[in-house]
Amino acid sequence: LRKSWPLGFSVILNLIYFRADTLILSAFKSSSDVGVYGLPYKILEILVAFPAMFAGLMMPFLARHAFTNWDKYKQFLQKGIDATLLAVVPIVTVTLFFARPIIDLVGGKGFVGAERVLQILIFAVATIFVSTFFGYAVVALGAQKKMVWGYLLGSALGLALYFLLIPRYSFYGAAFATVVVELAVFIFAYVLTSKVSGYFPSFAILLKTLPAIIPTIVFFNYVDLPWAAEAMIGLAIYSVFIFLFRAVPVEFIRTLIRSENA
Repeated sequence: LRKSWPLGFSVILNLIYFRADTLILSAFKSSSDVGVYGLPYKILEILVAFPAMFAGLMMPFLARHAFTNWDKYKQFLQKGIDATLLAVVPIVTVTLFFARPIIDLVGGKGFVGAERVLQILIFAVATIFVSTFFGYAVVALGAQKKMVWGYLLGSALGLALYFLLIPRYSFYGAAFATVVVELAVFIFAYVLTSKVSGYFPSFAILLKTLPAIIPTIVFFNYVDLPWAAEAMIGLAIYSVFIFLFRAVPVEFIRTLIRSENA
């Protein structure tokens, strides 16, 4: 109980800033505004389930090597972050280009302004993808008590921004505040895990995604196809280029498979 109570308390704090935006929006704005915000937010909730699954799979490796073999811990942490960032870049790109048809597919016609909200929230999704990984690293390092302060910061900052921005900017203010809150929690988790482990992970893999994502962006700009087909082809282009530039940690994936089989 001494080790686990911070996790339960953290869940409560997460719920505060994860749900307060919708509640405050409903108090200050109309139900139509809540609907416009709620649809892209539901997409956010679906997307962020994937990094939680991946980080959960990586958790045993981080916990096994923390404090016993720092080199292995650093390897798994860095390669896991690299893999996460490689997935984040195309998700953000596709959403920015095809936010409107995605909204139409999920919710039908209407929801005016929801595509802009989705384009803002996708940056919160990108932040959550990476911060989720650090959230699991916090537990592997036994630093969950200290991380409570990070979630307290997120809750306090979220409530302040929601009350400040929602009355004036409605769902756009709520979306922007969500991005800021998730970024603050991520920075706290990054600094905390880095200080405990003595290792500050790199985000240099993003430089390798540039030669891969630029051809995809050019394709999206100059080719006119049905949006789903265009998105799939663009993702295929990105995948080819990240393999060509050796950005995919193939050997790391093989190591995971061998470790799992063992």
